[in-house]
Amino acid sequence: MSSETVEVSDVGDLANWITYHIVRKYMDVADFPDEYVVDTINHILNNYNNHNYDDLVTFFADAVGWKKQTFKRRIWDTLTDEEKAELVNLIVHHIAKEGMVYYLNVLKDNAFELSEFETGEIVRLIRNKYLDGLISFQDMIKEILGIIRPDINKDNKLRWAQTGFELAKYIDEDTLKELVRENLHRYNEEL
Repeated sequence: MSSETVEVSDVGDLANWITYHIVRKYMDVADFPDEYVVDTINHILNNYNNHNYDDLVTFFADAVGWKKQTFKRRIWDTLTDEEKAELVNLIVHHIAKEGMVYYLNVLKDNAFELSEFETGEIVRLIRNKYLDGLISFQDMIKEILGIIRPDINKDNKLRWAQTGFELAKYIDEDTLKELVRENLHRYNEEL
């Protein structure tokens, strides 16, 4: 969709369009995109759940490069209450997935690229336990963070784990497993 004309074929297309702009405008330039996504999700949901639609519309309009009143008139006001809820939920889901990809890639870099082979092999086994349904995503993250990067203090590891847990709340289990499968592996590892 261009910023000149918008023809909304459905809420899913609209959510994809807004998400694309949120990711490119804000997440791609953030120092820690995964943490930015958590803050963005909280901002979106707080505004939506508290019926602070004015701030929500302002955020979406700014993301896509439109004036607030134009976005409100041409997009927001044309949606039913159910479509608005669907739009918000889809955007949250989409940006959570984007944040999770970044999060898993950083975890991968720390687990496989910056550590000894043995540590990487243990991480692979932990990952596979999660993919096989033997442990939860949270347990996988805790176990991986417990063995990698001894130079990172406990508070930072806790903050890092919390970011992953927060992102996972907005992603269904099948999608989460697929993201782990696609992103948490050695670069040369067969999937």
